[in-house]
Formats: sequence, C-alpha cells, structure tokens
Amino acid sequence: MSHVFQVPDDIYAEIAAYAAQRGQTPDALFIELVTERVKELKQEKFTTSIHKAMYDPAHDPLAPFIGAFDSGGDDPGWIERHDEYFVCPPSCSIAE
Repeated sequence: MSHVFQVPDDIYAEIAAYAAQRGQTPDALFIELVTERVKELKQEKFTTSIHKAMYDPAHDPLAPFIGAFDSGGDDPGWIERHDEYFVCPPSCSIAE
C-alpha cells in the first residue's frame, strides 16, 4: 500500500538537494526522515506517559530519604520527578 503526501515546492527542493548530496532519491530521503521522526514521536509518547503518572511516596523506595540530604540544587521538586532522571527508555542498552 502506498500513499501520496502533498509537500510544498520549497520543502521538496530542500529534500531533493539533501538527497542528491547523499546519493539518494528524494523519496528515499523522505521515507528515512519520516521514519526517524515517527520513532521520536513514539519516544515522546513513552516519556510523556511516564511524566503523567502521579507521584505516590508510598510506592517510592527513595521516599525515606526525601529531605535527608542537601542536594545543593535549587529545584525543590526534583524528588517527585526523579524518574525523569533515572528512567531507561525502551532503546536503552542496559542489561536487565
């Protein structure tokens, strides 16, 4: 199955120029660009769903340490968002 997208002439000209520099057809480069962006959108959706989760200290193994140490930072809410800093995305290569 294939679909047709309407692309403004100026954008097509840029895609064609970049494709020529890379030895590709404009169609091949367009597919590559769209594929990469879809992967990024999926990652953003994954990350956004993590951020929307409500913080519950009862389920947080680090909760007993909240306020026990001076982090030296000026972001007092970092503990509620610590998962943002420590989450490994699906593409992470850390062995389980």
